[in-house]
Order: sequence, then structure tokens, then C-alpha cells
Amino acid sequence: MTTELQKPSWLANLPVQRKVLLAFVLLFLVTIANGAAFLRVQAEQRDIRSWTIHTYEVLDKLQSLLIQVINQQTGLRGYQIAGQKEFLAPYYQGRENIGKHLDDLRQLTRDNAIQQSRLDRVDELLKHWHTEVAEPELAAVLSRDAVQRAQLEALILKDKGYIDQIKATLMQLQDAERLLLTERSDDLQRIVRIAHWLTIISMLVGLALVIVSILLVQNLVTRPLVSLTGLMTRLSDGDHSIDVFGTPRRDEIGALARALQTFKNITIEIQQRNWVKTSAGQIINALQAAEDRSSFGNTLTGSLARFLNAGVSAFYVLEDRQQLLVLSGSFGYQQAKHGQRQYRLGEGLTGQCARDRKPIVVESIPADYVRIHSGTGEAAPTTVILLPLQTKEHLLGVLEFASFGRFTSQHQALLDELLPTVALSLENLQRALRTRELLSESQHLTEELQASTEELRVQQEELRTTNESLHLKSQQLEQQSAQLMASEEELRVQSEELQVSNEELRQRGSILAEQKKSLEALQADTQEKADELARASQYKSEFLANMSHELRT
Repeated sequence: MTTELQKPSWLANLPVQRKVLLAFVLLFLVTIANGAAFLRVQAEQRDIRSWTIHTYEVLDKLQSLLIQVINQQTGLRGYQIAGQKEFLAPYYQGRENIGKHLDDLRQLTRDNAIQQSRLDRVDELLKHWHTEVAEPELAAVLSRDAVQRAQLEALILKDKGYIDQIKATLMQLQDAERLLLTERSDDLQRIVRIAHWLTIISMLVGLALVIVSILLVQNLVTRPLVSLTGLMTRLSDGDHSIDVFGTPRRDEIGALARALQTFKNITIEIQQRNWVKTSAGQIINALQAAEDRSSFGNTLTGSLARFLNAGVSAFYVLEDRQQLLVLSGSFGYQQAKHGQRQYRLGEGLTGQCARDRKPIVVESIPADYVRIHSGTGEAAPTTVILLPLQTKEHLLGVLEFASFGRFTSQHQALLDELLPTVALSLENLQRALRTRELLSESQHLTEELQASTEELRVQQEELRTTNESLHLKSQQLEQQSAQLMASEEELRVQSEELQVSNEELRQRGSILAEQKKSLEALQADTQEKADELARASQYKSEFLANMSHELRT
């Protein structure tokens, strides 16, 4: 199911009841429009039929008028030939009927000025024919005057001319009416075709409207309801990847979609919270087994990298004495040619993050910045994030992650939940390591002190032995001096012997001088070792006092 990105139409925002009502209103309007169109077509058909009948009446009247004129001419010719008055009956009857026919024709063609003028022309020709031809012909036939009878032939020729003009005018009238009849027949056929197509179009429009109504109801009501029901089922089954559509709509479907979206958000939020709590608990449990900073850093970076989908992660611990950030753990990290294992505060992004104690996010990473390696290949990440690890008072280190994708809000929630606890765990681990180091140092110093004490004891024994040896030598020297004093007299006596042995005595005096110097040097060395033993005893007392104070702290 795709997410509905475009803004819903006004029709989609209408309530379902109004949608259904709108469909019925449209059907009703189409029905009314079809009825009105049919009534209009029927009215035009009646009007055209009326005018067609009217045209037929005009043609009938014109045919009757023409017959009356021909009958008059025929009766007049029969009378001229036979001389019998019975042949004049059509002539007189035609004179009575022609006026009535002309009046009827004028009444029928009162809307046509051209036809009225032609009827006036026929009336004028008929009057001239009667006065100038018919009456003179009757008079000439009845007269026995040879002159009038001689004029009869000329009147007959004139009669033919008038009758031809009357026929021609009547034919014009008939042609005009036939033309009108053709036009009205065409109009009637056009109206019939319009009625035929209107029927077809109204059926198609009605069918299309029904189909459109069904499709609209299906697309705007039925299908969204079925889709939302399916999304509810998937959400209840634990599928949180659904995309809820129709939330901008202002109808019942939109209200249902917004409620489903709210339920989805709550479900996802609860799931994210559970994931954050569970993941943080797993990482903290893994960190509790760490015995030194290296195992702590490796466990922390490895666990977080897997939960954050990071390809590379590193952990730098702050050394308080040197104020250096030292690499103490990593995951997937391969030392680059420009990479370092330690940073000063403010040096590089790692040192800057430590000094500012604020997260740093870097995107659009260059290809030679860092690489994420695996057995199948390597590539540069797209995002690097650096996070300070700190308590309220102290900075403990910096965490750095590199990933192919962006860090989500769920990842940020995990870091917010986890980092304070990680900082406390690291601080406790450092305190335990410091205590362990102090105990080890205390043991080492105690052993060194014991060794020094033993060495001093040995040196004291040696000094005592040396003193005894010196004392014996001193006694020997005193005895020798006494012997020398005793033999001084002998020496005088034996001056010659002494002179002979003078050289030997001088040599012995040199030896004695050297032995005396050796004795003085040995006494000085003994005194220095005694002073060193006194200082070592003083250092031991101070160290034990400091250790006692440190252990109490």
C-alpha cells in the first residue's frame, strides 16, 4: 500500500453520507436534464410537424387555385368553341372561388412577405385577365360584330400570356412552399436524429454516472475501508512497517486513518522504548564482565556498533595526568595512514568533542577519511558521529561511530539512555583499577622495603665484621708501634742495619698509609650506609602513612 502524498480533493473530504447523497443528486439531475431535453425535442417536433401541415395546406390551396384558373380558361375556351353557355359554369364558379382561395392563402402565408407579394401579383394578374381578356372574349363571342370577332384571336393570344404568368407565379409560390417543406422535413429529420442521439447520450451518461458513482464509492469509501481494515490486521499482527494513507481527509475515512496512525505511533513508540531498554540492559550486562579498560572499550564499541548499524567504532579514554585521549577499544577499525591512537584536548574532531563536551555529526564523508572493510569489499561511510562520555563533573572519554546510513531517533534514544550508565560503569571500573594499582604498588613497595631491610641487615653485619677486622688491625698496629718504640733503641744501634733496610721501612710506611686511608674510606662508607638505612626507614614510614590514608579514602 502506497502512502497518499497528494492533498485529498474536496470530494474525499465530504462525509460518506454526503458522498452517497451527491451520487443520487447527480443521477436525479441527469434524469431531469434528459426529461427536459426530450420535452424540448418533442416541442420542436410538434412545431415542425405543424409547419409541415401548414405547408401542405398552402400547396393544396395553390393547387386548387391553379385548377380554378385552368377551369376558368377551359370553360371559356369551350364556350368559344361550342358556343354553349354550359361551358361557362367553371368560369363563373372559378370567379367565385378564386377570391376565397386567395384570402385563405394570404391568411396561411401571412408570416412570409415574399409569398404575400406573389399572391398580390397573382390577384393583380387575375384581375387584369378578367378585365382585359376574359370579359372582352365573352363580349366578342356574344357579339356578331365582325370587328370584335376579328379581335378574338388577339385576345386569345393575350389570354395565353396572362394565364402563363399566373401559372408561373403560382409555380413560384409552390416552389417556395416545397422548398420550405424540404427545409422543414430536414429539420424534422435533424430533430429525430437529435432525439435518437440524445437518447443514446442520455443512456451513456446515465450509465457513465452510475459507473462513476460506483467507482467513486469504491475508491473513496469501500476500498479505503478494506485497506484500512487490512492495515489494522497487519498492525495487530506486529507489522509496524505499514504506511497509513488518507490522514489529511476530513471524512470518516480520514478520522479512521488518523486513529490508526495514532495507534501505530503509540505501538512503535512502545516498541522503541522496549528495544531501548532491552538493548541498554544487554550492553550494561556485557560491560559488567569487563576487567580492564581495553576489554571495556572493545565490549562497548562492539555492542553499540551492532545496535547502531555502524561499520566502524572507536573509544578514546581520557588520561587525567597527561590530558590525552587514548584509544582503548574499537570495532571494525583499521588504522589509517593519517589515523592516531591518541589526541590532545582540542586536537582534531575527537579532541574538539572532548573539549566542548558536545556531540559532533559529520556527513558527506570523503573517500579517504575512513573505510569500512569486510571480506567482500570496502567503502567509505556516509555519516560519522562523535559523542562525549561524561558524568556531571568529569569527562571520561569520547565515542566515535561511522556508518553507511544516518543515525535514527531510535539510535539517539538508545544513546541517551545508555551513555550516563556507561559513564558510571567506566568511572567505577577506573576506581577499581586505581585501587587495584594502589594495592599492587603497596605490595611491591612492601616487598622492596623488606628487601632493603634485609640488605641493610647484611650491610650492618658486614660493617660489624669490618669494624672488628679494623679493630684487630688497630691492635696489631699498636703492638707494632710498641714494638717499634721498643726497638727504636735497637734501631739506633743498628743504624747501619736501618740504613740498609731504610728503603724497606719506607715501603712499609707507604703500605701502612694506604691501609689507613682504606680504613678511613671504609668508615665513611659504613656511615653512608647507616644514613641510607635511616632514610629508607623514614620513607617506609611515610609510604605506610600515605597508603593508610589512601586506603581510608
